[in-house]
Amino acid sequence: MPIRPEIVESVAGYDKGQARVELGLDPSLPTLLVTGGSLGAKRINDAVVEALPKLKAAGIQVLHILGDKSDYVARQEAGYRSMTYCDRMDVAIAASDFAISRAGSSTVSEFSAVGLPAVYVPYPVGNGEQEFNAVTVCEAGGGLIRLDKEFDAAFIEAEVIPLISHSATLKKMSSAAKSMGIPDSTLRLRDLVLDAVNT
Repeated sequence: MPIRPEIVESVAGYDKGQARVELGLDPSLPTLLVTGGSLGAKRINDAVVEALPKLKAAGIQVLHILGDKSDYVARQEAGYRSMTYCDRMDVAIAASDFAISRAGSSTVSEFSAVGLPAVYVPYPVGNGEQEFNAVTVCEAGGGLIRLDKEFDAAFIEAEVIPLISHSATLKKMSSAAKSMGIPDSTLRLRDLVLDAVNT
């Protein structure tokens, strides 16, 4: 899957604390990135908002990209910042230690390329292709797959908070995700196309 080289290059060059400051977050707190794609994801949004008190109590701050069609209003408070749209995903990724996200091919590829572990919640409509997008990186230990119908605040409290709270586990998952990433995938695809054209 081709990915934007600027995402990989920018994340690699960003100081995590500085990225958090730019987004209005505490530079010292572990950070959970939540995104359901450009339109958002109601089940993800609802679960995260419900689990927010437990996340804050565990010392985890949340950067929540709600989506343009979300019922929630963007707000900022201690330990939580939400927005309907983020035009600097490189900064958001650089600021984060873990993510909750849909499992679109671009998202999985970008997170893997930069070593951001995630819980992937595949979009439940269609032929189930989003689940397959995340299988390889999750089998390697770089993330978890949770079906949409099974994703809720209780899962965040029982599974996500302990992961983020354990730095050694996060580091291991990050390395596993990065091991499956292909940061030069766009160049590789270009070369494949050129080879096919010239054959």
